[in-house]
Amino acid sequence: MSNPHPIPVQAQSKLPVLLLGSKGEDVRQVQATLNAALGKRYKHIPETGVYDQATFDAVLFFQRQFRLKGKDGKVGDETRRALATRVVVISGTISRNFNSGYRPRAASFGVGKLHLDPDLFITDGDTVIPRPLFPSSVSSSGISAGAAAAPAKSHWLFQVQPQQQVNLPPLVFPNPGTGPAPGTISSGVISVGFVYRTAADGPHGEFGLAPQFLFNSRNTATDPKYSLQLQASASFADPWASGRFHSALFLQAVGSVNLSPLSGAFQLTPGAQISVDIIEDRWSLFVQGTLANQWTLPTGQYSLIPGFAIGSTIQWELGRKGK
Repeated sequence: MSNPHPIPVQAQSKLPVLLLGSKGEDVRQVQATLNAALGKRYKHIPETGVYDQATFDAVLFFQRQFRLKGKDGKVGDETRRALATRVVVISGTISRNFNSGYRPRAASFGVGKLHLDPDLFITDGDTVIPRPLFPSSVSSSGISAGAAAAPAKSHWLFQVQPQQQVNLPPLVFPNPGTGPAPGTISSGVISVGFVYRTAADGPHGEFGLAPQFLFNSRNTATDPKYSLQLQASASFADPWASGRFHSALFLQAVGSVNLSPLSGAFQLTPGAQISVDIIEDRWSLFVQGTLANQWTLPTGQYSLIPGFAIGSTIQWELGRKGK
């Protein structure tokens, strides 16, 4: 039966801090809960009962995703309670507030009875609920506002991207009568623009629009010294991700006005990118490869130009919920 009176919450757990090198059933339970809590946001980690580097990286990812105060890759009281709030257990049925459900291994279930760690869960008759992330009163009918979820991330980003871009000699240059084929051109690029993302984590789509300014190496007299571009892009972000590392496949449509000498061009450019977070959700470094299909204006001459770039992305969320 449900008890209408609040059940007091312990402010401090007596469980040990888990860290690299720790072993045992407690570690295995943490690994299983991490897999359930993160779902498709993160790769599955082996439930070996050994606190290895993969477990450390997953804990660190969880701590950053849910904005915990401690972001040290260790499982202490705060992280244990945060993990507990990801899983709600009611009368032997388990569900979570996002992604698919999770069932503990058979060792968590007795015959007709559920066995759970009292430092992580509160029981009242047939009802079982997790202890909240922050100390507060919890009733048997649910979790109070003290167990607040992580603030929702915004779909909109403002980005600044400084990068060094290198265009190699074209693979296709069908009209040599207009002059020699371009050689390798190196350009310093500054992009400032906006990005809309369909989700903040896991595989998702991103759509951006950014004006760009280029300062070119001008290896030959026909190379422009400056370029102004407007770039529209569509990306499939994070088809692969691991910890701080991310990936993206993209398609860019770029209109260019070249100065000194004056000319114009349009590019349709597929590419791929690998990036690593320096400051999560704020600053990352990237390397990308591209294959530009370029039409020079007004002649319409076509070139197929391979290239690569290294750079940095600095971004700010716009209008994030929960602030």
